Amino acid sequence: MRDTNQPANYRPGKLLRHRGGLYICAVAIAVLCIPRFASGGELAGNHERDAILTAVRSYITAVYARDYAEAYGWISGADRRLKAQADYEQDNEPFTGATLTLAKRLAQAIVIRDPVIERQEDRATVRALLSLPNGNAAEVSALLLSADGFAEAPVHELEERLTKLEALIASGKLPTVGVQDRWELVRDAEGWRIFLDWASGVRIRFRTQVPQGLGVDATLNRAEVLTPRGEIVQLRVAVHNQAAESLRLRVVHHVEPAAVERHLDLIQCGFLFPQEVAAGAVHETSVVYFVGEDAPKEPSPVRVTLEFVALE
Repeated sequence: MRDTNQPANYRPGKLLRHRGGLYICAVAIAVLCIPRFASGGELAGNHERDAILTAVRSYITAVYARDYAEAYGWISGADRRLKAQADYEQDNEPFTGATLTLAKRLAQAIVIRDPVIERQEDRATVRALLSLPNGNAAEVSALLLSADGFAEAPVHELEERLTKLEALIASGKLPTVGVQDRWELVRDAEGWRIFLDWASGVRIRFRTQVPQGLGVDATLNRAEVLTPRGEIVQLRVAVHNQAAESLRLRVVHHVEPAAVERHLDLIQCGFLFPQEVAAGAVHETSVVYFVGEDAPKEPSPVRVTLEFVALE
């Protein structure tokens, strides 16, 4: 387990996937080069080809602008039946306000090169090379986020920042990164949609445990999470000290079955180290886990208990 001061949506080493995403990377309008079609499988006709690529482009656009309300609508119905939009947005922490506007404009420079489509009836796979603005570059992040690099951009600075961003793009010096990515799609009642296969993910049930008679109430904002492997899970815990005096509390995290523990990495928890909660006060903090790519498929939900311990 580890605890860091990094922002909860920091995902080192995962640039473009929905499951990762650049820390501040955003995509709004993707430039799409002429596609190729794989010789294997049924070749998509012009209409189907355009519909498939529109779905991919729209999904990328929303995800990298961190507009997860929009992205949710481009996910397959089979996936959406397993996870509510509110939970999806909480897992991913969308941009809002000025930063969302800036991110959308920034991403107009993204290019999808040489897309290859393989289609078999109501399923399709798209592979492509991507070139996109590097949101981690200093000159870009300085425009997207506040001066400390953690909070979003102030609304009153939006016009000035947009002007600077336009100048950076026009100069031809916008930093970019290139990666290759792949998307699975299904055709459902709404048309072609991105298939994330949430059904094969890891279901985790969370609960808190406090000593009897301590006078502490600890509640989580989510009791159960369904997550793909390789993703971050974010919760919030609120601790209400109802006792007549302040208490020093810390949390011990228990994972069952034990074989899963090494695949569930604790990234952030405000009570990992002792915290003093004043009498009558409520202390709220984030709890963030990373579910490993190699987490085993369990027949029943993984159980995580946050056990609160009082210290002298």
